[in-house]
Amino acid sequence: MARGQAVVLAGVTMVIAAGYGALSVWRHAHFATNGHDLGIFDQAMWALSRFQAPATTVRHTPLPSLFGDHFHPVLLVLVPGYWLFASPVVLLVAQALLLAAVVPLGFLLARQLGMPPWPAVALSVALGAHPGFTTAALFEFHEVAFAPALLLATVLLAERRRWGWYWLALALLLATKETMALYAALFGVTLTLRRQWTIGLATLGVGLGYFLVVTGVVMPAIADQRMTWHTYAELGDSPRQVVEHVVRHPVASVQLLFSTPEKRRTIHLLFASFAYLPVVSWTVWPMIAMTLAERFWSIRPELWVFRYHYEVVVTTVLFVATLYVLRDAGRRRPRRDVMAAGAALLLIATTAWAAWASGAWRNAFDRAPAGTVERWRAALRQVPAGARVSAQGAFVPHLSHRPTIYQFPRVRDAEYVLLDPQSSPWPVTEEAIRAAQEGLGTLGWDAIWRRDTATLFRRTAGAGTLPAPTYWE
Repeated sequence: MARGQAVVLAGVTMVIAAGYGALSVWRHAHFATNGHDLGIFDQAMWALSRFQAPATTVRHTPLPSLFGDHFHPVLLVLVPGYWLFASPVVLLVAQALLLAAVVPLGFLLARQLGMPPWPAVALSVALGAHPGFTTAALFEFHEVAFAPALLLATVLLAERRRWGWYWLALALLLATKETMALYAALFGVTLTLRRQWTIGLATLGVGLGYFLVVTGVVMPAIADQRMTWHTYAELGDSPRQVVEHVVRHPVASVQLLFSTPEKRRTIHLLFASFAYLPVVSWTVWPMIAMTLAERFWSIRPELWVFRYHYEVVVTTVLFVATLYVLRDAGRRRPRRDVMAAGAALLLIATTAWAAWASGAWRNAFDRAPAGTVERWRAALRQVPAGARVSAQGAFVPHLSHRPTIYQFPRVRDAEYVLLDPQSSPWPVTEEAIRAAQEGLGTLGWDAIWRRDTATLFRRTAGAGTLPAPTYWE
């Protein structure tokens, strides 16, 4: 690597890490983060740092261990950060560093697959700036932030045939989330299609075996309940039923992927951001199909939009597919350097277009007025450490270092309730928050602190509890 290329890569990596980190911490400081998901992860990580089970009471269905919801032991590597600085900022900064790591890893993979140096730099910069990662950085924290770097490392090590390190990277990828096992298995199919038979079949077997054991044995044991697959209710109630439905109704299953305008728009944005080149990468089709199925077969509309953390895995898969297309095309055409340079410039342009068309940056710098933020900070100071609390989502990540904290409208056995209709009311409405403020007073709760629209209530002996909506319990 030439000095100029190293300087550019290092500079872009640092800018992305610092930019995403500073922006996400700033948003948290201005109450733009939420109980779902930052409060959930922060409460669990706080418990782990105290050598306790990663229980979560924030989640709409409390669990004795967060690993019963999704199995992500890779989070254990972040526990030492909580020993040094016990704050959700640890998660936000770690996520920024993980997302920035795709720049050098993308460059190394592009070079390994035959891209000339400067086009490889351009492609890796385009990847790092991709709005699929921006939406994740702006959406608090999620364990899939580990996936892009680990997936790129796994592919890179496979291409370099460094099998000892390959299995380590694959193991960390599996530890990111149970569904990553399916991506690992399908990467095994990709290796098999690219005539790496032994390692491909071994990877396929490891991925499938891990997925079946974790989802069929480990997670049900941790959660003390059988896993449900209601997210894919249109296809079946279990992996077996989903597979049977797809085999029996292949056309209808494919049509379901494109059944709404939101799905079609998101799919177009994803593929257009890579100039539709991944469509040609037939050896990566299994992984691409997995990314589409996981999102667009779901009955949950929030998975259909270009938002939150849902883009990071598919963005990485499409980048890998693009590199395979360029390598295979370069083998068949003269003037490979010219083609590579043209492709790199094209992807920079399509990435810039996707950043605009997706609206990923549209609300990035929105914040409440300074007076409102100060009011909320003052309210947090009134809540005793360790007390059981129910609060709106924006307050939860600031109060989650305690064994019991609920996201309103759940109150249950909370000793304190913090409400302000000017804060995000999700999953209820602003009117419901105002009604709750009035109702708690009539149920015997004391309003021990009030400033403008914010009120902190304390439970008294014999005080009643507002019923939570059935969908929230």
